[in-house]
Amino acid sequence: MKKWLMILMMAGLGACEKSEVVKSDELTGTWKWVRKTGGIAGVNETPKEGEVILLKLNADKTYSTMRNDSLLASGTYALSVKESILLNKETDFITLGTGEPVMYEVKNNELHLAEDVYDGFNYEYVRN
Repeated sequence: MKKWLMILMMAGLGACEKSEVVKSDELTGTWKWVRKTGGIAGVNETPKEGEVILLKLNADKTYSTMRNDSLLASGTYALSVKESILLNKETDFITLGTGEPVMYEVKNNELHLAEDVYDGFNYEYVRN
């Protein structure tokens, strides 16, 4: 009986979220927002003319978002790896401040953020 209890406890621990510093170097820098897509209505939104929205991710795990040189938000961020509801596999996540974790991927100087929910939004950034 103790053997089964130990196996169940170990299996439960394996399902927990793992906080890791994964690929943080590739995230560090300033990112310019270019597009928001998705949602139940099939949104395809880009910045308004003359609008520049930047996401700055620092090596010390702090971030800030700016709109045309005005601070929108700032705080700390955390990286983690956990099972994605949508992808059904372990995926990299970033949590900005006290917000919900979103999946992230950096590819060819582009940062892609995606909400891990059905009909969620996807955000595209380019390295600035």
